[in-house]
Amino acid sequence: MRRHSCRAVRGGRALRTNLLASASVLAAANSAPSSRNYASEISALLSRSDENRRAAAEIDTGIAISAAEARMSHAAEQAMQRGADAAERTRAKISEQQDRFKTGLLADGVNLDAEMVETENERPAPAITNKYAMGMAHRKHLQEQDRMANPKPLTS
Repeated sequence: MRRHSCRAVRGGRALRTNLLASASVLAAANSAPSSRNYASEISALLSRSDENRRAAAEIDTGIAISAAEARMSHAAEQAMQRGADAAERTRAKISEQQDRFKTGLLADGVNLDAEMVETENERPAPAITNKYAMGMAHRKHLQEQDRMANPKPLTS
């Protein structure tokens, strides 16, 4: 089969396509034993191809790119806002838990502003340097006192 080239210019660019010689295509189409009309199918495909090329040439890529950038920007802003909202809710929960912890210590009689002083009656323990650890140690001590004062009966 013989090929020839065809040049077309669109938008300042030269497009080069290789097409089969139409005579050889028609000869092959007409020699095949079939009830199909290849010549009309070929012309229909070529016309659809031309329509698609015209439609592609009409697409304004600048506007399409601007629209895509606007959608991406909006999506990024929404994601950042959701992240900021989640961080604020987390900060509020942490603050609430800290307030509850402090309230529990105050209800147990612990003065959060007082210096820790070890007495000689207590067994030597590693120095507790933060208020949270001090509060937990005090709470454990209160639970032990409560358990000793109110023992659970053994069940058999």
